[in-house]
Amino acid sequence: MSKIQPPKAGDKSTCRFSLFLKRSIAAIANELEMSQYYFSRLFKQAMGVSPYQYVMQQRIERAKYLLRTTSLSVAEIAPQVGFSTQNQLTIQFRKFTGTTPSGYRKQL
Repeated sequence: MSKIQPPKAGDKSTCRFSLFLKRSIAAIANELEMSQYYFSRLFKQAMGVSPYQYVMQQRIERAKYLLRTTSLSVAEIAPQVGFSTQNQLTIQFRKFTGTTPSGYRKQL
């Protein structure tokens, strides 16, 4: 996985990051007046990963940033990075990093 830097607080990209994570691929494709399939194909050609994988990478990178720089609990971080529950964050975090969010924080 590529190392994509999460946006810093106050950075203009923070707003774009939040908007992208909250919008569905279908909504983005519709706004660009193209099919979801075509948008996904172009996105993967440009970014090297599918839109879904990109969003997951961004969410995990943001979670890692918050784990490093705050004392927020994993349960508090989960909704801030687009997961409904702590369990959802933990499952995806483990898939991408090989460890749990708590394990990641302990390794710091």
